[in-house]
Amino acid sequence: MLTYSESIKWLFNQFPNYQKLGEKAYKANLENISAVLSKLKNPQKKLKFVHVAGTNGKGSVCSIIASTLSEAGHKTGLFTSPHLLDFRERIRINGNKIPKENVIDFCKKVEALECKPSFFEITFAMALEHFVNEKCDICIIEVGLGGRLDATNIINPILTSITSIGLDHTDILGNTLSEIAIEKAGIIKNNVPLALGEKKTTKEIISIAKEKNSSVYLSKEHNKTFDSPFDFGYPLENAKTASLCLEILNKKSTFKNTEAQFNKGLKNIRKNTGYKARLEILKKRPTVIFDGGHNAQGIEQSLLYIKQKHKGNIHLIYGSSKEKNHEAIFKALPQNNLLYLSPFKSERSLNQKELKQIKNKYRNNALICTNVNEAISESLRNSKKEDCILIFGSFFLYEEISLKTLV
Repeated sequence: MLTYSESIKWLFNQFPNYQKLGEKAYKANLENISAVLSKLKNPQKKLKFVHVAGTNGKGSVCSIIASTLSEAGHKTGLFTSPHLLDFRERIRINGNKIPKENVIDFCKKVEALECKPSFFEITFAMALEHFVNEKCDICIIEVGLGGRLDATNIINPILTSITSIGLDHTDILGNTLSEIAIEKAGIIKNNVPLALGEKKTTKEIISIAKEKNSSVYLSKEHNKTFDSPFDFGYPLENAKTASLCLEILNKKSTFKNTEAQFNKGLKNIRKNTGYKARLEILKKRPTVIFDGGHNAQGIEQSLLYIKQKHKGNIHLIYGSSKEKNHEAIFKALPQNNLLYLSPFKSERSLNQKELKQIKNKYRNNALICTNVNEAISESLRNSKKEDCILIFGSFFLYEEISLKTLV
């Protein structure tokens, strides 16, 4: 490995990774990450953390917290997934991506280890070492999948948060909201406060928190109003949960922040964290929006936002991984809107044959396209200036969108 591109190729090809393989890459234990971090002299023991889990909203909550703390003058590490265009998006300090040289050096180091960690385990270990080397004051960590057995659960945070619970990754986490909530609640630590945005399974989560003597703070009791862009649906709930986390940090830690810094954090969230592809407007007249929503709960909330904001017709462009609950997703979609189905360039994507099966089963009048740009072109041709086009279902679609198509 001599170059960054060679290192990334090695990273993606040598070990199973969720972005490429989906649930087949999941490792349901902490043995590997523990072994890797031990070889690295346990960087996780030298840092302070906020740890965030949830089916939907955890990336947004992490980004709002990190952006605010950056505005407050704290050197803030941020670990999120997946990346959209560049692997280094996953690891940032005050908005700055990890340097390519650091990625190359770390891959060389891990390649020499006897244990064989997964793509996600390597990435998280890389983040921890980078945050230690750069002397971060605090690090905001997004759970990869679940919570209890996720590699990130090796850390001991000063604050945990659970955003929302929905039916996603049911093959791994369980088939009911209660089962999934218990997995997410695995991040709760003894005597560490919990900021809880979830509303449906609070009983299960609070029960686990009590066992661990964890003080629970509910976002539904956190009365706060917000300016745009976080003023509806899920964005509002995410902002409330993030604001609650920041208030707890203010009261129980040295990581002070003010109302003005919070508002500035919202305004500068993209600069401070690279936040995008969540209800992101790509074009106006007609409005083209990309949203990474990929389960029924998240998609419903995105549609609610758009219906409140836009008065014209909503055209839908959907692409998805094979393992998703397509029946639940199609039940969440409005029945009379134009729908375009698109594959993307990944072995996880629904292919043309599978898209045809889904069309025949759930939406006979859907149009199957060869790629997302063809779908955008067709939808633009069929749209009026006041209409809205929503592209959703997978972050993989985002990297394939051509700016030329949007002109």
